Amino acid sequence: MKVKVPNNVKEWKERRQISPSERERYSRDILKQTIEMNPYGVTIGELEEALPFGRKAIEKHLFALTFTNEVYTEVRGGAIFYLSNIAGMREGTKEAISFEGIEYDISVIENREGEFVMIRQIEEGDTKGGVIIPKDKFKEFVGFQKRWVEGKWSVAKSI
Repeated sequence: MKVKVPNNVKEWKERRQISPSERERYSRDILKQTIEMNPYGVTIGELEEALPFGRKAIEKHLFALTFTNEVYTEVRGGAIFYLSNIAGMREGTKEAISFEGIEYDISVIENREGEFVMIRQIEEGDTKGGVIIPKDKFKEFVGFQKRWVEGKWSVAKSI
């Protein structure tokens, strides 16, 4: 199956005209869009073949997207497939709040592993961090947070 890519992919000649920080953001956005457009997942090799980015750049951005939980991996045979958590966002479930220029959004997502609540930290339009909690455990997670707000945690208590 051929990898679908966004229409607005710039070649290196165009990309080198923009600042390094904008080029990094652009590359990550194109990778994120490409993964969203391919619901069965894509491998690093497929991304390298379909996009005008080097393997190291792709790996770097995939690491960041995985770290922020915008992307997750699935191993099939000997291959690692990258899939989008953002593509599984349930319509009408997203809410956001801002504190001192930092936005936090929360939404329900669904992927091959089930339903989750996703919380993301967004700065300047870019996801800086994220966590996903199984939807059926979210109430327990909120209770855990509430204990911290109320100062009822135990320093000696270990996981």
